[in-house]
Amino acid sequence: MYHILLVDDDLSFLELCRYHLEYSGDYKVDTSLSGEEALSMLGIVCYDAVISDCSMPGMSGLDLLRIVRERYPLLPFLMVTGMYDRISMIEAAGGGADGYLQKGGDLRSLCDALDFHLCQVVERRGVERELRIHRSAIASSISGVIFTSLEGRITYVNASVLRMWGYLSESEVIGLQAGEFWMDEASVGVLIISLLRDKAWRGETVARRPDGSPFDVLVSASLVSDRTGSPLCLMASCVDITEVKRTREALLAYVTEMAVRIREPADLIRHDLNDLLGMIESQEVSPAEVVTCLHVQAGNAEQIVRNINDLNRAIVDGRREIPEAYRGFLRNELP
Repeated sequence: MYHILLVDDDLSFLELCRYHLEYSGDYKVDTSLSGEEALSMLGIVCYDAVISDCSMPGMSGLDLLRIVRERYPLLPFLMVTGMYDRISMIEAAGGGADGYLQKGGDLRSLCDALDFHLCQVVERRGVERELRIHRSAIASSISGVIFTSLEGRITYVNASVLRMWGYLSESEVIGLQAGEFWMDEASVGVLIISLLRDKAWRGETVARRPDGSPFDVLVSASLVSDRTGSPLCLMASCVDITEVKRTREALLAYVTEMAVRIREPADLIRHDLNDLLGMIESQEVSPAEVVTCLHVQAGNAEQIVRNINDLNRAIVDGRREIPEAYRGFLRNELP
């Protein structure tokens, strides 16, 4: 159901028109006797469309149209008038009215015409609104978004791409081949062929700034098609993961070192306890020597605990998950 604001200084026309439009069950109609009151109502209620008389005392329909277009550029606006006025019609069209209808004749016919125009314009404006939202979402995304032709020529980049690659404006980028963005230009052609075949690709690669400096990016690319399945263009979303990779590599290196630091005292404990067991079985060692050896191994065990605590703190502070190198140690896979 569409919520409509009907504006006219003729109260009888308002009531009859509201009755006919609401009778169909497709509309909820609020009425206003002036442009000033209509503006106040627009500030409170989110309407799907406005229908306004052209000539009214005080604020005219054309004045109302101009203000509505400034404040609500996508709100459907239909103009109605009691007399044919070519100049007003031209002004209404130039001001952004979505339709211009005459009141003369049968009211039911006018309401049928309004119904027809409302359905068309509300649907069209709704599509425009959705497109604007989508464009705004892409433009303001913190991920870099790139559109290219099917041949790989760049047709659009958002602000995040410009920041990521170090460009100042779109004009520096539009028209370039996508291969110029990557260290391995040859792989881009292979990727485009893969996208045309498989529709999507995701992976890590190395990008190249205009000065030649590399940086790591995570790329999610897809083939954009129309409703019939015909390919239109290619789209890629990019995230700079340079610092993430450096942190991950540093953490994994630390984890590997710590795993070795844990393994060494563990091996020492195992070796010494095996020797001690053999000496006890052969009665080659005194009870006092056994106690001394166990104290030494207790110290080694405490060192293992300290190393494990250090490792766990690094994991929690760094990634809040167990890195693969640590998992390998726990599975006894490290040499």
